[in-house]
Amino acid sequence: MRHAYLSCLVLVSSLIGCGGEKDDGPENLSRFRVIGVTSSAPDVSLFEVLLGQPAELELGVVDFHPGDVLGRAVGRTYEWTACFSIGAITKFECLDPEKVLKHTSTDGSFNLTLDTSTLLTLIPELLLGDKESDGDESPDLMEEMEADKEADPCPEGAGNGCSTDDDCDSGLTCVEEHCAPGPSVSPIPLIVRVKVTSDDDEVIEAARTVQIRFLGDNNKNPAPGSLKIREAVVPLKSVSEGCTPLGPFDTAVGSIPLEYVADSDVFDTYTDYRFNECVDVDETDEAIISWYASRGSLENALGALDFPKNELSLEEEAGTVRLFMSLRDGRNGLIVSCVDLEFSDSQTP
Repeated sequence: MRHAYLSCLVLVSSLIGCGGEKDDGPENLSRFRVIGVTSSAPDVSLFEVLLGQPAELELGVVDFHPGDVLGRAVGRTYEWTACFSIGAITKFECLDPEKVLKHTSTDGSFNLTLDTSTLLTLIPELLLGDKESDGDESPDLMEEMEADKEADPCPEGAGNGCSTDDDCDSGLTCVEEHCAPGPSVSPIPLIVRVKVTSDDDEVIEAARTVQIRFLGDNNKNPAPGSLKIREAVVPLKSVSEGCTPLGPFDTAVGSIPLEYVADSDVFDTYTDYRFNECVDVDETDEAIISWYASRGSLENALGALDFPKNELSLEEEAGTVRLFMSLRDGRNGLIVSCVDLEFSDSQTP
């Protein structure tokens, strides 16, 4: 099951398009690529926003240009778009092209404040119907939303058989002959797209979702783990803080064993309604590790917490190899780290 999941993730990655030619492996950084789009928070509580607590999102692009490790900096321009979208099935097209926020930067960042006014600016008319609000919610509605936020995402009676809604407990509806709770997050997420144009006229696009949460606590991004390289264990940091330099290594080393060591304490266990039943989900079972290298060959493009090892094979060539590792928790949380492996002649491996 895990290997099928990893294969599906490779397919989805190719659909959302991180750039490169079709014969590139997902781990190949021989050309301009986007590793991921990060957000300071994977999801936003709708209740908290409507209560007057705006969500301050710090969005960023993790990209790579071969010039980054060849001593020639190549500038980029980032054109951001935020809107509601069905997602990958429509190639992240906005539901309403008039309901968008746009931003341009040269540092790969986008600070997005989500408050009631901004949400109403972005929500398509077809979703608002006749209930457009000026941001002053009635006390009854706010009490109802607060109760919903604290509601069990998988209440008693969920998954029971039914023919009509009358067969289900209060708060459940009959879906596919089973009593189903309402969704914990909006089925139509907020999408953040970015178009990156380099100074040498290469263009690449990427996107990510920011979930709008109805029920339960907000998710958090995973914390950076560590990289075990041979017998040394190196603490990792977020890519926003830069790449950790390691080495020098001898160019004759041939290959280097690698292992991603995650902090299992930062992962949650939660209850979810899936496939007509309530299940307990452990994020450690769904976490995915992605590997990328600017040179050489990686044995695995993808891994998991129970499959964290890899091996980087290289030809004898001095210089820097940039290695990226991204960790996704299966609930929209993402952390990306990178190291710069320095290779030179006549060094002890």
